[in-house]
Amino acid sequence: MEASVNASNGVAVSLYDKKGVLLRAQDLEREPDEDEDAGDPVAKADKARSRDMKEWTGMLQAVMHEQNTSFDKGVAAAAQSQDSLVQLVDSMAAHFAAALTNIHNIVANQAILQQQHAEQSARQTQLIAELSSGDGSGKDDGIKQLLLASLLGGRAPQAPAAPNGSKKDKS
Repeated sequence: MEASVNASNGVAVSLYDKKGVLLRAQDLEREPDEDEDAGDPVAKADKARSRDMKEWTGMLQAVMHEQNTSFDKGVAAAAQSQDSLVQLVDSMAAHFAAALTNIHNIVANQAILQQQHAEQSARQTQLIAELSSGDGSGKDDGIKQLLLASLLGGRAPQAPAAPNGSKKDKS
């Protein structure tokens, strides 16, 4: 592990847990290369530039790590929100299906009531027709009038008690 860190020219080693919390960090110390000429100004400038680049690389790695951690947290939050949204949609779909079933039941019951009312009206119309078509004999006219009145709700025409011209005027 140490050889891979040295080969990548890392400047620090950090240890994070699964939540992205920093557990340990350590800056790496390098021994000066013996191959390089200590008096060469170009080599010194290259070495200084290399150190600066390593520091910038370390900062960029830290920033990228924070971005990755933030992204992972955002993904987890979005997944939780998506689960809540799916549950909400499922609940609304169930309520909508129940409402449609209730509307269907109301319409079916209304149709049944209309059919029953039509049948009852037909029976009453037939009974009224039978009661109205008397044979003219006057037999059972009172009973027919009462039945007709009850069927029509008390609105049956009443037979006149006496002819119009039979009243005697007192003058």
